Amino acid sequence: MSGLNLDQLEAFSVIVREKSFSKAAEMMHLTQSALSIRISKLEAEIETDLFIRDGRTIRLSKYGELYLPFVQRILALTQESKMMLHQAMNEEKLHLHIGTTSRIATYLLPSLLEQFQNVMPQVDISIQTGLSEEVLEMLHDYTIHIALINDPPEDERWDKLLLFRDRILLISSPDHPLYGNIAVINNFLLTPCMACPSSMPKIPPPTSVL
Repeated sequence: MSGLNLDQLEAFSVIVREKSFSKAAEMMHLTQSALSIRISKLEAEIETDLFIRDGRTIRLSKYGELYLPFVQRILALTQESKMMLHQAMNEEKLHLHIGTTSRIATYLLPSLLEQFQNVMPQVDISIQTGLSEEVLEMLHDYTIHIALINDPPEDERWDKLLLFRDRILLISSPDHPLYGNIAVINNFLLTPCMACPSSMPKIPPPTSVL
């Protein structure tokens, strides 16, 4: 004997409920022959007939009536055990709250989170966005677990890890005064007063090409 299985027990229960092999097969998305095979295997396993077939009608045999409450209990316990396990798994699911800027959330996080979820599918992730200062406040208030921001905080309480370095390119047209003046451009960008129009250095004529 191959042993009982839940598919056979479910087939028996549905046939009893629907009072018809054809209706039960439709409910279970099976052909009627496939359903009949399940019942035949079940009857062979328990070595008795569960149904009395009279033409196109069926009814439970006396052994089928005795067997039905046990089948219903087995199916109910199976469903209850599944629900209990799912509930336990949901309670144990890890949560990760991330705070970051809108730019990082839009352009960097999607690919990172996809890779992370492939490795850690059991972690439930939520994201909050704000300015870097606001995100650090969230971290300070324990609203989030980790922060992804542009500028490293000076606060020594936080562990910091550099993830990316942005490469910023300066591009100008050939007829612009900055074109070809690498040294002047560097000095201009590094000066503390670069935002003050009155202190902008004069640009000499082009002498080289970027």
